[in-house]
Amino acid sequence: MEIIHRKTDYALRCLVNLAEAGRGAVVSVHTLAQKEDVPEDLLQKIMQALAAAGLVLPRRGRTGGFSLRKSPDQLNVLDVLEALQGPFAINRCFLGDGRCRHQPVCWLRNKLSALQEEMVSFFQGVTIADLIREDTKLSEML
Repeated sequence: MEIIHRKTDYALRCLVNLAEAGRGAVVSVHTLAQKEDVPEDLLQKIMQALAAAGLVLPRRGRTGGFSLRKSPDQLNVLDVLEALQGPFAINRCFLGDGRCRHQPVCWLRNKLSALQEEMVSFFQGVTIADLIREDTKLSEML
């Protein structure tokens, strides 16, 4: 089971690229797709989902593309994960849809709630800015 799906991984890598391009820089899907070796049509759909979630700003026209809507230190992994995969939950009962009649007395939910909180906190605590710093460290090592 994957917690972070392929589309989310692609999105995170492209958001790092947008951040590295600089504040307000517009980067085309074609350029991002080539740089990250992602199918362009898939990346277009991913970027549209990120735009719908308010994470990137689309720019139309010949010189169009996408730019970050917020600064890299204000965008976190949880924002991206939820934009592409839906609400984060390690079990359906954490979605709060009320479907489980055992929820009030569920021993499994009680045990998993600490893990759910820890994972949400972790993903909220990792920003695109953090990923840029990691990317820079890795590049310097090569």
